[in-house]
Amino acid sequence: MPDRIKLHDCEFSICQGDIFKAEAAGGFGEKYSVLVTGYNALPEIDLEAETRGDGRLAALAALSARQPATVFCGVKTRLADFKHISVAVCHKGKLIDIVNRTSNPFGDEYCLSDKIKVFLTGRADIGVLVDSDVLIESNWEKTAPVCDVILSIVAGSDPLLLDEATRIAAKYDVSALFVNDDDIRWKDGAYA
Repeated sequence: MPDRIKLHDCEFSICQGDIFKAEAAGGFGEKYSVLVTGYNALPEIDLEAETRGDGRLAALAALSARQPATVFCGVKTRLADFKHISVAVCHKGKLIDIVNRTSNPFGDEYCLSDKIKVFLTGRADIGVLVDSDVLIESNWEKTAPVCDVILSIVAGSDPLLLDEATRIAAKYDVSALFVNDDDIRWKDGAYA
């Protein structure tokens, strides 16, 4: 059964496993406005195959229509030789965007993007900090003043990364939700 957290004016449902199995098992019966999944929800997505009709992102978009919620799903994407750690964002049956990580402090094989994004869901303005982007204080300085909630989906299960993210979040007057493969943490509202 997914976990549920209320931040700002949003009911968040968090699923750390396969979201389609959770849905089939009746795991999303209650109302919520935002569904968040970790990187365990989907295998790596080949964006070329998606354009030929592979359909994983289309299935995710369809889920956002069936559950009437905005879906933020941690995904690893690949286009030819370029790999990204990303968050797919779906709303009302459509893939709205794929947000890619902008920092790589650990020097792994994944490419970088150059934009932090904020999504207006109708209930809250949600800033997305992908993976290690949550550790960069300048990202918080730019994002916190224009968001109701900062959402970070982190690949892997390193508790030290979430400890540091929680420490940084305490400095800012914004709600925050952190999801990795094994853990969920949140900060509701004002400075800690």
